[in-house]
Amino acid sequence: MVARIQSFLIPFITVCIILGTAVAVIAYGRGYRVGGDGSLKATGLIVLQSDPSGAQIIIDDKVKTATQATLTLPPGWYNVTIAKDGFQSWQKRVKVQGEVVAKVEAVLLPINPSLTALTATGVVNPSLSPDGSKLAYVIPDTAATTSAALANTKPGIWVLDIVDKPLGLNRDARQIAKSGAVNFSRATLTWSPDSKAIVAALSPTSNYLINADQVNGDPEPVNNIKLLQKEWQTIKDQRTKDQLVTVPKLFTETASQSARLISFSPDETKVLY
Repeated sequence: MVARIQSFLIPFITVCIILGTAVAVIAYGRGYRVGGDGSLKATGLIVLQSDPSGAQIIIDDKVKTATQATLTLPPGWYNVTIAKDGFQSWQKRVKVQGEVVAKVEAVLLPINPSLTALTATGVVNPSLSPDGSKLAYVIPDTAATTSAALANTKPGIWVLDIVDKPLGLNRDARQIAKSGAVNFSRATLTWSPDSKAIVAALSPTSNYLINADQVNGDPEPVNNIKLLQKEWQTIKDQRTKDQLVTVPKLFTETASQSARLISFSPDETKVLY
C-alpha cells in the first residue's frame, strides 16, 4: 500500500513542481513581482536605448543605470532623463503599465555640433530618416566634377550620421551607392519606416532598394514599388497609432477627424498636423 502511494505521489509532486516553476517563470516574464507586503503585483518593463549608447538614465531625479538597459517599475508616470557628457540631455514623461513593455529611444545631439554647410559640395535631394539620426543625399555627376577639390564628392548616394555631427559634411559621411551602371544623379530618396533602407526613385518605373547601413555594390531593383509603398505605409500608420496612445484622447479624436497627422517630434512630446 505504501509503495503504491509513493509511486503515485512522486510523479504527482514532480508535475506540480514543473507546473509551478513554469507559472512562476511566465509571471516573472510578464512583469509580476512580490511587493513589500508579500503580495504578487503586476509591474511594467521599460526598455531604454540611446544613440550614442552608454548614457546615464535618470528616473524621477534618481540615477538608475546606463543605456542600453531594461528596468522593472511599478505602474505609473515617470520623468525620464537620459544624459551624457558633451550632449544635450533628453527628457520625456513616460507611462509604465502592468504587463506592458514601454520603449524609450533617445537620440542625443552634441552641444557643440559642426556647422559646415552641407550645400558646399552641391548635394541634392536630401532626405532625413524617420528616426532623425541619418541624412541621405545625392552627389550628382556635375557636383563631382566642379567640386573635385572637396572631400566626399564622388557621385552617388551618401548617408551622414547626424547624431555625432549634425548639419555637417565630414569624414563620418559614407557612400552607400555609387553612380555607374545606374546613375543616381536625379534620384529621389525615400526612407523605410525603420530607417534601415532607402528607395532611390529614378522614374516611376525605375526604383532601387538601398541598404542604408552598408555599401551597395549592386543595388536591388524594386519590381513592385506600389506594393512596397503600401507595406511601408501600413507600418507608418501602425507606428502613428501606437504613438497616439500617449496623446490625450480628445486631441486624438479631433486631429483624426479634421486634420492630417504629419509626424511626431523625436522625443514624441509634440505633434505636427
